[in-house]
Amino acid sequence: MQIPHLDLRTPEGAPAPWARLWQRRNLLLLVGHGDCDDCRRVLETWLPRLEEEEAAALAIQPAPPERPVEGVSYLVDEDGRLAEALDVSPGTVVAADRYFAVQARLPVHELGAEKAAREALDWIDLAERRCDECGVPTW
Repeated sequence: MQIPHLDLRTPEGAPAPWARLWQRRNLLLLVGHGDCDDCRRVLETWLPRLEEEEAAALAIQPAPPERPVEGVSYLVDEDGRLAEALDVSPGTVVAADRYFAVQARLPVHELGAEKAAREALDWIDLAERRCDECGVPTW
C-alpha cells in the first residue's frame, strides 16, 4: 500500500509537499482528529529524531490545528479522504519509506502515544537499513 498524493492543502492554502518529500524523506504521518494531547505527544516525540532518520513529519487534520507543533507540517483533510484511502481511523500513526510504501499503521490511543511514536520510528529505521533494490537488510 502506498500513501496517495492527494490534493491536500496546508492551513495557509499551499499545496501538500508530496513532490518535495517523494524519494527524499521517509514519512511519519499522523492522521489526527483535532487537538488531542496524545496525538500531540506523538509529534513531539518524533521531532528530535527526524534528521537522523531522514524523515519528515506530517499531521493530517480535519481542520487547521489550534496548537500546532513547531517543526511539523500540517495538511487539512476535511473529508478524511487520506484516512479512508489508507483504511485507518483518526488517531493513527502511519510510517512509510521514502517511496511512500506503508511500513506500519499504529493506533495511538490503543498503544499509547509513546509506544506508537517509538514503533513508528523503529519502522522508519528499518526502512533506512534495507537495500532499495532488493529489500535485503544492510546492517
